[in-house]
Amino acid sequence: MADTWNDASKQAMKILGDKGKIPDFKTVLKFNVDVIGKALQTFYKARDDLETQMTDLEGMAEKLSGMIDQFEAKLERDDLELNEKDKEEAKTIAKAKEILSGYLDDCSKVCDSNIKGLKDAARHLILLSKYKPDSMIG
Repeated sequence: MADTWNDASKQAMKILGDKGKIPDFKTVLKFNVDVIGKALQTFYKARDDLETQMTDLEGMAEKLSGMIDQFEAKLERDDLELNEKDKEEAKTIAKAKEILSGYLDDCSKVCDSNIKGLKDAARHLILLSKYKPDSMIG
């Protein structure tokens, strides 16, 4: 089997002799080099750009998670403009904080889930780099 169209056509012409003629394959070869080659380069760049964006997004999601954790710590120390020394107000503060903390815990779980999802998606994206055409025809 020939490795290139040039080799294949030379071998075929030996068989066909001077009377034979092989159709022109240049248009197909040009399309392969110009269009397919350019599309592959565009694909590789898009994949690399997306990988960078995924990494950035993951970092932002981790930052958001940290901000939520810090806010929750601030909430724990805050008296919510009530008097913690008053028994009734202390109960009110505790109930309000329980609701707010519950919401923030849910937010943290969502962030953790999103970060895990982004890490998984980024891994799949990175594995796309394994895709390379078997070879270019030529």
